Amino acid sequence: MSLKDTTAWGSVRKVRFKSQIVDLARLAATHNKTHFSPQMMLDLIRSQRLRREVPRLKSLQYSTYRRAGRRPVDDPPYYSLVSEYLTFAKSLGLLHLEKGKIVANDESYRILELSESDPTKVDVELVRVVLSSKYRAYFKFLSLLSRIGGLLRIPGPMTGRTKGSGLKEFLRREGFFTDVASFYTIRDLFYDFNLVNWSYDLQTRDETIYMTCSLGKSSDSNFVKYCRINEETVSWWRNISLDDFQTRVMDTYLELTKRTFGKIIPIFELRDLVTSVLKLSDTQFNDLVVRLSEKEKSNITLSYGTLNPVVRKGDVSKGANLPILSKNRTGNFLRIWRPA
Repeated sequence: MSLKDTTAWGSVRKVRFKSQIVDLARLAATHNKTHFSPQMMLDLIRSQRLRREVPRLKSLQYSTYRRAGRRPVDDPPYYSLVSEYLTFAKSLGLLHLEKGKIVANDESYRILELSESDPTKVDVELVRVVLSSKYRAYFKFLSLLSRIGGLLRIPGPMTGRTKGSGLKEFLRREGFFTDVASFYTIRDLFYDFNLVNWSYDLQTRDETIYMTCSLGKSSDSNFVKYCRINEETVSWWRNISLDDFQTRVMDTYLELTKRTFGKIIPIFELRDLVTSVLKLSDTQFNDLVVRLSEKEKSNITLSYGTLNPVVRKGDVSKGANLPILSKNRTGNFLRIWRPA
């Protein structure tokens, strides 16, 4: 690979959720022609944390919840995010500053309008904006992952991301010419976009990142969402029937329970196995499994309960993404009864 190829990636900003991009568009649109102040961005960070991270972490009873809940929003780490978010919003074309005043670009209004009227279309627009942005690492990440077969397995000793683990050198050998922090930031944002997923082998500690989308010259009929980028098309959200999904869920459940019906198992264990085989995003799995449980005379039951799964650094986005049941409770457990 040429030097030009290795230096063209660059790094990305610390934005891991699509809701953060929508919030930045909303900030630009609602504060158009207003003098920018760091407090605006701090308020946005606080709102995001309260709306998304803290309630979800609390429902899972992660040990990190208490630390997150106690940390003042004006701690130095949050001040550093002000410049990160502002630079990101500018680079995506959401806003620019004129004499210290926020000027909202058309893209912000378009994202805000779609977010309120058509969630499906706003997802497509967000993918387009990010992959066509000046941050070339986003598109290069997806393009390289596609060229190497849609899957990257990181050996267990490297997944701790510690100095001396060899992870940086490993990623460069595989062709991912960006820093480790940017690599995982891209992974997390693409996870939230439903473009990639990942799983861990608890014995070897290997991490496997795999595509839940396709990248090609034209749209892929195996998926239902499409976005044209750089003369290529990203296709995602797999076109799978509920019956085919149910068959895989049933087979996996019986493998985990040693062919015993009526046994309760953590949803994480089953989901990781099902999604890795079907190459589904966790969000699509959640949608499908809730639909299965709500079918008339369904023998699949989802339930809420205390769950403290094995988690690792950077797993908050995946660990907190669970099926949503009635009364806004999370479906932490699954049970399948013997068919009548």
